Amino acid sequence: MPLMEYRRIPIRLREFIGKEESQELVNAINSAFARHERNMRVRLTDTFERKLLRESRLVHKEIQNLYSELSGIRTELRTETTSLRLEIAALKSEMYRLIANQTKWILVGLSAAVALLPILERISFRIF
Repeated sequence: MPLMEYRRIPIRLREFIGKEESQELVNAINSAFARHERNMRVRLTDTFERKLLRESRLVHKEIQNLYSELSGIRTELRTETTSLRLEIAALKSEMYRLIANQTKWILVGLSAAVALLPILERISFRIF
């Protein structure tokens, strides 16, 4: 999209320099505008590319920072998971120990009941 084309020269100037020369002046002005437009496009493109590279480097650094943070989080998560597993294993061990102890006392109580039941029965028959 061209910036602008210069098409008209004021009548007094055209009469002063002539028709052919005024057309050459218009062509010269238009070519100067076209060169200026090309130069501006090149400069703007270069500026945009530099800025884009700078911003992409910043984004790349941010991504690297996120990766390192994620790595730290993963390590922390593994450590926490390991400690939880150890804690669960300790609780399981204690639970099995308590169940074994409870079972032992239940068996002792039943054995005592079985052993004492005939004695209590004889005593109750003598009393009543």
